[in-house]
Amino acid sequence: MTTGQIGALAAALCEVFFSQAKLEQLLLHEALDKRFDHLTSRAVSVKDNAFDISRKAYDEGWAGVLLETARRVEPDAPALRALWESLPDLDTTLVQAIPQRADRPSLLCGRAVQWGEVCQVAPAPRHHVLLVHGAEGQDPLHFRARIHTWLTPDPRRSMLEVTWNSRPASGPEFEAALCQALHVNADQLKPTLFNRLAAQNLVLLHDCLTVKIDDDNLVHYYAEWLPRLLKESPHRGRLKCVQPLQWSRGASGSVWNRLFAGGSPPTGRDRRDVVALLAKLQEKHSDDMPIVEIDELLDITEQELRNFVENSGLTRKQQQALLQQLLACPQVPATIFETIDANWNQIQAIS
Repeated sequence: MTTGQIGALAAALCEVFFSQAKLEQLLLHEALDKRFDHLTSRAVSVKDNAFDISRKAYDEGWAGVLLETARRVEPDAPALRALWESLPDLDTTLVQAIPQRADRPSLLCGRAVQWGEVCQVAPAPRHHVLLVHGAEGQDPLHFRARIHTWLTPDPRRSMLEVTWNSRPASGPEFEAALCQALHVNADQLKPTLFNRLAAQNLVLLHDCLTVKIDDDNLVHYYAEWLPRLLKESPHRGRLKCVQPLQWSRGASGSVWNRLFAGGSPPTGRDRRDVVALLAKLQEKHSDDMPIVEIDELLDITEQELRNFVENSGLTRKQQQALLQQLLACPQVPATIFETIDANWNQIQAIS
């Protein structure tokens, strides 16, 4: 909701909940759990009460929940229904279109371990930063697309792609990128973000970093600025940030395990940058927003390919044709995924 809609919300509340007792009862609803006397004064009119409550709800980020709860309590109230119908649908106007699942069958190929880790973190009642990393050819953006397309909607969540036209070099530039993703001005960022988190999770899908990964500004963004911003919000939803990282192809194995388990050292400047970034994030992260390193994306094994084909829903003849193509192409995940998607319709046409 915008500041311009707060007056309309207040007017609707005043019309439908026309006494202080009714407003107080609404605020005590389990979805809100607010105290009338903490938000307004009993010495003023009900009209002023409704405006005080609406304004406080907007400032603290729960105006959307207030309206939704009022509609649940009084579902036939014309004023509430008219205001609700006048609002844009956040899930269609602010979130980029989710790819059609049928267009990307490759999204279900391999990566079972990494997918299991994401599915464990997604419903956890904490904010998280998920680092999805792999060498060139492992296609971290493909895994990000899997999250975008297949992550369960339970618990309720919306998603946003956060695009960095150029790498943010300061807090205000990171803030500007979030504003662009949410289609709001800087002064609307906090209340808009808080409204998003008031009743559901929000998943931010960030651009993939491929160069200069060891970035102190990025550490500040995830370890300080975002946690501080979220600490000011009275929210029920949780923020899940997905950050893909890709470096020049080199040695495999978990970056974090290699760093602390005495394994062979990473090779290549970009790979060392990843190690350095992870170390800084783990050292400086806020307890309110832990850093989760998803297991490194590695080459797809032949068994993983066979499992994918067997569970694809294709006929046996179609499975054989697809598997033959996959085993014949270069065994680089990005190429395997491209081969699946490019040939899927042709494979399905085999009788």
